[in-house]
Amino acid sequence: MAFSQEFNETQQLIKLAEERAENVQKKIFLINPIDENVRNILENLEIDAQDYKYTVSNFEMQHALNKHCKDTFPLVPKDFALVPTLIKNYDFVRYCGKTRSGLKTIKYTKRYELYIHCLLEIRNGKKELALKTMYKNKKAY
Repeated sequence: MAFSQEFNETQQLIKLAEERAENVQKKIFLINPIDENVRNILENLEIDAQDYKYTVSNFEMQHALNKHCKDTFPLVPKDFALVPTLIKNYDFVRYCGKTRSGLKTIKYTKRYELYIHCLLEIRNGKKELALKTMYKNKKAY
């Protein structure tokens, strides 16, 4: 059952990344539970991790694609299919400071052929860990 849910989730992520709907925000809630390492990071930031969910929206995907499509290792829509696996089986996870809008962030890193980095915003009001951006490179940090 978990396999079919994960497969469906990855297919939804790819489809969402490929869409170019500019005015309508679409959001996917990922099934991943928050693990102990992330829970500890949140607790150190004085955030109660209970009821937080992972989310990915088409707006953040388009931001990541637009910003990182011309990098040395360009981001492509199918890369977003890695997000659920990366969040569940990361190599590194750490607090990564604040965004320009003042939201705290956590960065997940997983090595495949390259390192894939997912930066997630901690959205306290909505109780979300929301994908902010994603990129690939040869460095672990």
